[in-house]
Amino acid sequence: MLTLGLGELDVPKNAKYPILFLLLLISFVILTFVLLLNMLIALMGETVEDISKESEHIWRLQRARTIVEIEKLLPKFLRRKFELGNGAKWLTTTRGVFKNQ
Repeated sequence: MLTLGLGELDVPKNAKYPILFLLLLISFVILTFVLLLNMLIALMGETVEDISKESEHIWRLQRARTIVEIEKLLPKFLRRKFELGNGAKWLTTTRGVFKNQ
């Protein structure tokens, strides 16, 4: 009697080579398991590859969302300073880091 997860397995009584039958059955189950595991690893590798291709896009999107959330927390007078084109002027006057050209 051999249990393979599908219930009890009885070797057919009229089998000419019962040991060969069990050996072939066990090798089939092991090879099937290895092939299915290999397919799972390949699918996971493909998923990781797809995500890594999109990682920079995802990073930029999350960075933009974080910036927007921080800008929403700023007081109104600072939001006006950071409107398109006015942010560089504010930084030059307060920090002297950027120079207007």
